[in-house]
Amino acid sequence: MFSSSTAVRYNTAMSGNGSINDLITRTPGVCGGRARISGRRIPVSSAYRWFLSGLSPEDILTKYEGVTLAQIYAAVTYALANRSEIAAEIAHEDQLALAAAAMTSHGERLAGAR
Repeated sequence: MFSSSTAVRYNTAMSGNGSINDLITRTPGVCGGRARISGRRIPVSSAYRWFLSGLSPEDILTKYEGVTLAQIYAAVTYALANRSEIAAEIAHEDQLALAAAAMTSHGERLAGAR
């Protein structure tokens, strides 16, 4: 589990020169404390949504400027290793989007009634 007092990195080793702990981080107060791509405000759940929609990591790379392919693979790896955590984040994001859409729709109906 992650500590909530300092920036904490995921500590599963990867092959190659780096490790996931260099690529995925969690910092209280940044992106709601969710796991994110290190040095960026890109939550793992955002990259993983693209993966779930059928995009390859190489295709996901084109969605984010300044991100490396290793970071995309690390985000997908983290999401797959922590499915319940990321699924809960995605469900929460979806609820917020639905609530925002409902508020916008309600506001438009009120404005149209004038």
